[in-house]
Amino acid sequence: IIAVYAYTALVLGIVSLAALLVLGFGVSERPEAKTGQGNEVPAVVAVRRALCNRPYCIYLFIKFPISLVSLLPVNLMSFFLRYGMKMEDWASLYFTLVLVILFASLLGTPLVWYLTRRFGKREVLMYVSGACCPFFFAFFFVPPQSFPTAVIYIAGVFVGLLTVVMFVVLDSMLADIIDYDALHTGKRSEGVYTVAETNLQQFIEVIGGVVPLLLMSAVGFENNGGCECGCGVACDEAYMRWKCPGDIGYSCDGQSTFDSPPLFGEVGRQAPCVDQGSDAVVWIIRAFLFALSGVCLLLVCLGAKIYPITKAAHSAILDATESLAAGGEATDPLTGKAVVRSAASHAQLRREHFSARELSLSSHWLKTQLSGRLLLWLGAFIAILAGMAASGGEARQYIVAIGAICCSALFVLVPWDAARLQVLLKMSRAERAVGPSAEEKDNSARS
Repeated sequence: IIAVYAYTALVLGIVSLAALLVLGFGVSERPEAKTGQGNEVPAVVAVRRALCNRPYCIYLFIKFPISLVSLLPVNLMSFFLRYGMKMEDWASLYFTLVLVILFASLLGTPLVWYLTRRFGKREVLMYVSGACCPFFFAFFFVPPQSFPTAVIYIAGVFVGLLTVVMFVVLDSMLADIIDYDALHTGKRSEGVYTVAETNLQQFIEVIGGVVPLLLMSAVGFENNGGCECGCGVACDEAYMRWKCPGDIGYSCDGQSTFDSPPLFGEVGRQAPCVDQGSDAVVWIIRAFLFALSGVCLLLVCLGAKIYPITKAAHSAILDATESLAAGGEATDPLTGKAVVRSAASHAQLRREHFSARELSLSSHWLKTQLSGRLLLWLGAFIAILAGMAASGGEARQYIVAIGAICCSALFVLVPWDAARLQVLLKMSRAERAVGPSAEEKDNSARS
């Protein structure tokens, strides 16, 4: 296992160094991105504008499911090999699978790049996800103990390709979305789009890693089958293969290798450390590992189908942006409407902190609403901390993890509403009474 980690780290180090060199010497920013345009827009306004960008919302709809597909197999495959396929020597197959995923990703990167250049990003995303989806549903219905080892490696190849698609295709799609936003705003907002998308993806990754384990614990999961050692966990005594309640596997040859025959009991009996007392544990593993992955791929196909920025549309977006920069007029390639940019006055930026419904409320009621939300977030934070402190047992680590996720969400909501309340206190009645600006109307139309 140590050698596998060492070789994997060496390969990743070489690839990371090569990627850093390519980024430093082969990638350049567009001229307008170097001027820092867009920095004068407040964070709340920039995020609200991003969420009014329909292609970006579709992108997030795609990003979350495909992130889960690349995450769940890596997190849950070790449990499936040990408790589903009943493999005592599960670690060797698992780390071989990790290497398969790694090399499939490396070899698939130039292939995916070529296909996206040849057919388009949306088409590659849709067809790759659609091709992998039936296999994951089929894997779900295969009995675990009858699962062929070769199929495990095939699933690893699929995961590797989907990982490449997630990073190569989706990141390129995000760049197109930023170009579309620049067409309407005249400003580059890379920071807002990448930070918001990265933080939301981290929520999904934590949830995908915690929720399956929490459900497994709820139906009786015991780590290592309740055994003190065995199944990859070294025993203190070299002559033991496993040490479990009611069954100790003493080896005949004094070695703790997986093929050492037990000294007492039936020679070919199954190691207790691969067994869970409840079949529901294995069903949960299978459901998240295969069925949920298949559902996520279906959602990715749906999102790719309705994603509007094709290769031709992106070229039209760049042409329209250049036309506006030259002082001419331009039409939105996605909506067919004329692009209207308005001057970003301080009064307009303040108004964009709020929705049209909120601006229709009285100043006193809106202040009360925002203040009440801040108190609600504070109360929720205190309640979560109390619940985490009061939790106990084996489920505590999962409760603490979920509590941390909720607290991180509160760390976003509190400054969000605090910033809006601060802006509201500075707004005059005349500013709130002004009708929607051209920018606000355009955001509403695009959403």
